[in-house]
Amino acid sequence: EVLGFLNDDHRLIIHKRSCPIATKLRSNFGERIISCEWGKNKAFSFPSAIEISGIDTLGILNQITKTISEDFAVNIRKILIETNAGFFAGKIEISVHDVDDINQLCNNLSKIKGVKKVNRVDD
Repeated sequence: EVLGFLNDDHRLIIHKRSCPIATKLRSNFGERIISCEWGKNKAFSFPSAIEISGIDTLGILNQITKTISEDFAVNIRKILIETNAGFFAGKIEISVHDVDDINQLCNNLSKIKGVKKVNRVDD
């Protein structure tokens, strides 16, 4: 869940409702808070991240990045994957269109053979 804050430049800044900054803004600037929700407009993208881990097999990183880029048409902003003793773990920062995208992406990534865990990172 999100809320909007109208700043001094009349720009709408979006925050998660659970964000400490949002809590402070609600208490200090309640009149500038605007009710918002995730829309279905695919023209915009938002930064998000996932944690992923599994068995380190040949080509698994290619399968993961292909699923993200081609199947969901979202950009990978940053990727950090480390391997140790036949296992991999890491974090992938992406730009998603909406919350449904990241939930479906996590679901599809978890179906890749060798991927054992995929979680959305709550910043």
